[in-house]
Amino acid sequence: MKKSFISIVFILFAFIIAFPESGGYGGLLIGGTYQKNDNINSSLSQVGIELDGILYGAGGGGIFITKNFAMGGSGFGASRTYATQDLKIDYSYGSGMFEFGPMFDLKVLNLGIILGLGGGGEDMKLRPNLSDISFDSLLLNPGRVSTITRGGMEVGASLMLLYKLKDFIALSLKGGVVYGFGWQWQLDDGATVYNQPEDRPLRVNCSLGVLFGGTGE
Repeated sequence: MKKSFISIVFILFAFIIAFPESGGYGGLLIGGTYQKNDNINSSLSQVGIELDGILYGAGGGGIFITKNFAMGGSGFGASRTYATQDLKIDYSYGSGMFEFGPMFDLKVLNLGIILGLGGGGEDMKLRPNLSDISFDSLLLNPGRVSTITRGGMEVGASLMLLYKLKDFIALSLKGGVVYGFGWQWQLDDGATVYNQPEDRPLRVNCSLGVLFGGTGE
């Protein structure tokens, strides 16, 4: 995510130089993502664990604005650990998108209708709470951690409000939906997971950003 953010900032800087009457912003984002986990939680209930519907996390992004059109990108990541006496699950979700769409100047603030195209994924690392083990026994029975993942292409649509506090500082508020295509759970070694929970990779996202930059108005 760090490399993606640096790339976005570099691209925005290049565009600002190329189009001096325009401008751009980049900075940090904090937000949350909601997804229904009914099917997977039905399975996890057997071991006394339930995934949260809402995950909070952080990321970064940037936006370039010229002639009432905006483009840029953003990345977001969140994680949570769940544990019982017998099992520990490390769950995480991450997403990165190229974003674009019309931006309307409403005098007090700017309103954007933003479309996104990119990729994302989620993974679950399952760790049974096992006792200490000898090296010889570990060689005979090495399976102590299993990780399942799913991910791929994502598309999204959102509304974005951009409020300029000063010439070089702005606040952004963005909310919308993201959907992943063809996501199927599999083991991290590529093996198929049978009878997997079929929760749709449809998310509702919301984020607040503190952005730095400016426009050449």
